[in-house]
Amino acid sequence: TPFSFYFKVNDTVKVNLATGKITEYVKFETGNLCYITAGNNAGRIGVVTHSEKHDGSFTTVQVTDASGVSFATRMENVFIIGNETKSMASLPNGPERVGPVLAP
Repeated sequence: TPFSFYFKVNDTVKVNLATGKITEYVKFETGNLCYITAGNNAGRIGVVTHSEKHDGSFTTVQVTDASGVSFATRMENVFIIGNETKSMASLPNGPERVGPVLAP
C-alpha cells in the first residue's frame, strides 16, 4: 500500500466515504486527544500523557481528562480522536462522559 510507511498500528485515519480519499490522520503519541473504548473508563475522553510497554504483558497508557483526573488503561482501549485539543469528530459539549457506552 502506498501509505503503509505513514501509518502504524493504533494511528487513526479519517476517510471521506464518497471519494475514498484520506482527509486526516493522527498518530498515536503523547499529547493527542483520545477516547476510551473499553474497560472501567469506557466513554471517557482525555489526553494521552504517557505510555509504557511492559515486556510479556500489556502496554499501559496514562490519560488525563478535562477535569485533570489521571487514569491508566490498556493501549487496546485507547482510540485517538484528534491532535492535542482539536478533535476530528464532533464531541458533546459539557463535562466529559464518565461511564460505559451503551449500544442502542
